[in-house]
Amino acid sequence: MKTTIAEVNEDGSIITIIAQDGEVIKLRPFLPIKNEEKYYIEECFAYSFQKNYSQDRGDMVYRVLCDMFSVCNFTYDLSEKEIERKRIGQKIKEIRQQKNYEAKYVAKMAGIDAANLCRIEQGKYSVGFDVLYRIAEVLGLRIDLVENGK
Repeated sequence: MKTTIAEVNEDGSIITIIAQDGEVIKLRPFLPIKNEEKYYIEECFAYSFQKNYSQDRGDMVYRVLCDMFSVCNFTYDLSEKEIERKRIGQKIKEIRQQKNYEAKYVAKMAGIDAANLCRIEQGKYSVGFDVLYRIAEVLGLRIDLVENGK
């Protein structure tokens, strides 16, 4: 299993975490972290992310924030993957609703649990290609790659 890496930038304004799966997560402390505290903060974050690792990013970050709240106060910026996961989930939900399909129907036809479809639509679950393909098929769509910003 890969190790989680945490690093505080030079001026102490951003904590960058590289999760086990390579996803980059950035946290911003309310106050800059002092040089003498950087190593301790990095070690605490790396340990907490390693301990609380989950495919459900929202749940993982929540657990880490709970662990770390006593160490320092900070905010959380969504990663590129999380933003894209939410965008795709919202699009699936929007199309499903336009077609007047119940979530239970789409989930059943795609061969997945309705709770998983809900998590996908909320952007809380990283869905694999095969599942995404089956959902698209049920909605009468196909998967395509497009350039950023289009």
